[in-house]
Amino acid sequence: MGNESTVQVEGPSGPVTIPRDRIYFAFGDGRFSYDCVSCRAACCRGHGYSLLCGELAGQLAMRPALRAFIQRDRGGRGELLAHYVVANYAPSCFFLDGRSMCSVQVEHGYDAKPETCRFFPFNNFRLAGDYLVVSPHHRLCPLTVVSPPGHSICSSHGQLFREMASAGLGTGVRRLEVAATQNPSLIAVERSVLARSERCLRSATYEEFACAQLVETREQGLADTAPPDAAIRIFCDTFAQALGAEAGPSYGRCPELVSVVVASTAALRSQLAFPSGVRRRALPGLPPARIPFFLLGLHKVAALALEAGMQVPTYQTLQRIFESHHALLWVLAFADVEMVWHPGAGVDVSGACGAAEVERFIRVGRELLPAVQRRRRARLGDIVCRHIHEAGAERTGALMRLATWLAGRLVPASDVDRVRVDRRAIRRALQRWALGTSSERIVRVLAAR
Repeated sequence: MGNESTVQVEGPSGPVTIPRDRIYFAFGDGRFSYDCVSCRAACCRGHGYSLLCGELAGQLAMRPALRAFIQRDRGGRGELLAHYVVANYAPSCFFLDGRSMCSVQVEHGYDAKPETCRFFPFNNFRLAGDYLVVSPHHRLCPLTVVSPPGHSICSSHGQLFREMASAGLGTGVRRLEVAATQNPSLIAVERSVLARSERCLRSATYEEFACAQLVETREQGLADTAPPDAAIRIFCDTFAQALGAEAGPSYGRCPELVSVVVASTAALRSQLAFPSGVRRRALPGLPPARIPFFLLGLHKVAALALEAGMQVPTYQTLQRIFESHHALLWVLAFADVEMVWHPGAGVDVSGACGAAEVERFIRVGRELLPAVQRRRRARLGDIVCRHIHEAGAERTGALMRLATWLAGRLVPASDVDRVRVDRRAIRRALQRWALGTSSERIVRVLAAR
């Protein structure tokens, strides 16, 4: 249990006490809302839920037959955890009534619900050093933005903190690998951006807010001194060239879209600034100075979706774009930077589609070798755009595959000498050597899994 100023968290290595000032809510206070009845409780239909050990008896007392559908939870490596998972098959949770209401809450009160249900959808908890980062669940709940001066109790920081402080967090919270010396600066940047987002909800364009994020990052000493406007222009030009299209003013400047993306920015940023690495082939986090470009690209993809006929997105729609276009947005976030192969990265061309694309991958890879970049000094965006034009009608698919190949395997040329690698990097170094000196056949042999 916590008290009125702390929260007791069950971390991976045991209980941790978190003071109120070290809890970062990665969304505006009261800015998001939801209505379980109108969405027919989508989160309660076949997705399962967790039970703490202390909650198991209460659930079985209400529904004894549940014992046939409860199992001990297993972690990412298969180890048994100290809580349980209820199967919760489609079409609905065992406790969902015909009105899309939770019968546990209706019959026994809100506090009788399992912890994971009480905090959902604001139950994405991560420990970053000695800070607790709280952000919305990635999917399921169609969160809507509450325009100021409106305020929703659903996402009230005060209400959520009181709930956490009164009962604590018993579900194991993921601990992220964040350097203790870096963490306070990162949190300061994220809090500054969150405060700025509340003032920018009515921005005319997302480019304005992207510039504001760069200014906040620079003021915290975590960005270079390059003029934000110039970097933003380079990014926008690269995006238009790479995709062969640009979202028109009537879509890119859509006030509803700008408002939703601005309101969602803090939550999306938290995934990049404090990555959990739980996704398959999870990409590394982005430096704070690159995050605004990533999200500006996400806004542009959402604007193209509007142009294609999609309705104004919710937070979860943006989250799906975030995931489906992650590699592309990661690469384009460095469009104005000279990039080279990470010394510890491999060169696996198996993701290419056909011999012509393998050859294109190899040519791009050769241009990104440190020795070549020292001679030519080309921006990553220019390299990608020059080669992707060859794909013709298949440009978008080819661009996505190329981005998947490059994302997470590059590093700014100015930083390459400071990157540390281990012994496993030797094979990968041979792969990069093959890019510059050998035939396609040798590259394929060395890149084979």
